[in-house]
Amino acid sequence: MNYYAALDVGGSSIKYALMDETGCFIEKSSLPTPQKSLTKFMDTVDSIVKELQKSHLIKGLAVSMPGAVNVETVIIEGVTALPYIHGPNMKDLLRPKCYNSVPIRTWWREKYFNGNLFRVHLSK
Repeated sequence: MNYYAALDVGGSSIKYALMDETGCFIEKSSLPTPQKSLTKFMDTVDSIVKELQKSHLIKGLAVSMPGAVNVETVIIEGVTALPYIHGPNMKDLLRPKCYNSVPIRTWWREKYFNGNLFRVHLSK
């Protein structure tokens, strides 16, 4: 069975879950979204993935983020409560946090999220 880390990033909290390949939640939790720093945000994502990897081999990361994600550049546009997410290419930033060598593929409006979603495939 394949397992995935799923993150729903909001202005006040990051809801996250371990899901199996059928879409069933294995475990889920949340924590406050870092408010002022992209570095703290990336460290938080890293700690979530590492925590979930302690119990399961994670094959991918699905991330839903606020704002309007430009499909071509994967840059978050618009205005949100998290100004630090606007401008950088989130795919490129998340790639090293996700142990990297498999290319990132993009899907929009996945059935598990209402917002913009991209998936980062993990490899060891």
